[in-house]
Amino acid sequence: MLLDAGVADKAFTEFQVIVTAQPDSPEANLGAGLALFATGDKAKFQEAANYLQHFVDVAPDTNSYKADAKAILAELKSTEKVVPEKTPARRRRP
Repeated sequence: MLLDAGVADKAFTEFQVIVTAQPDSPEANLGAGLALFATGDKAKFQEAANYLQHFVDVAPDTNSYKADAKAILAELKSTEKVVPEKTPARRRRP
């Protein structure tokens, strides 16, 4: 709701809490990436790309937002020269 309301910084804070508890949550990684991207702050685009790439890596191919995330990553790469950084593999919780 916060992201839809245009309060991207607050939305990111909430998604970050979830990512901390569940690092491989596709929804939380997508939300965090979209929130950072939505700020329009170019200084946050690298971190946004990292979250979006992790979403693409862990989300099932059937996830309806996967193509959108890939499109945003392509836009970041072509317009902002931002490429996701390789992040260490995260352990799944039992």
